[in-house]
Amino acid sequence: MNITAVTMGMDEQNYKYAQGASARVERFTGLKPNIVSEFYSDREFDNIFTKIIYNKLFMFDMYPDAEMIMYFDNDWCLNKPIDFSLIKEDKFNAVLDRYWAEFLQVHCRNMGVDVNKYFNAGFWIVHRNFKWIFDKAKNIYPYSAFLDQDSLNKVINEHGTQLMNILPDDWNFLDYHHTIGNYNDFTAIHNKSAFEIHKL
Repeated sequence: MNITAVTMGMDEQNYKYAQGASARVERFTGLKPNIVSEFYSDREFDNIFTKIIYNKLFMFDMYPDAEMIMYFDNDWCLNKPIDFSLIKEDKFNAVLDRYWAEFLQVHCRNMGVDVNKYFNAGFWIVHRNFKWIFDKAKNIYPYSAFLDQDSLNKVINEHGTQLMNILPDDWNFLDYHHTIGNYNDFTAIHNKSAFEIHKL
């Protein structure tokens, strides 16, 4: 399994965050991440954030030799080694978003997707054979409020959620700042608390 790790840092501050996140990935996985700092697509949007997120859909275009890509947002903080034996090359590997939260249940119902298969796009490991999912997502982006995440989930939902391999929740734990405990209890946390941990 040949994995290319990638994150994004599109301005000076976010590049520093990306460096902090990347250092932890290298420490716990041995992978040396690439940091995307320039736009791949010149498509324009009403705001810069929407344009930045759109470029997340081009990872396989940016890295044409990558067999599998492990993408992580720069506020994703890895705390432990990852058990790569849980990764399936013939599936879209990701962690579910907050399926227990009422706001997400309503959001998914409005989108017409299954909340129990709705994943968070801030961390995923995907084989190049699934590039077509990203290509289709580009065509409907921005589908809804959560931009790339909604676009990818909509495509997968329409083509069958059997494409998913759902990874453990604590690989991408989203609510650390609402939790009493040590962040090291989780394989990875994903929110602004990570910036404090990166000490940046």
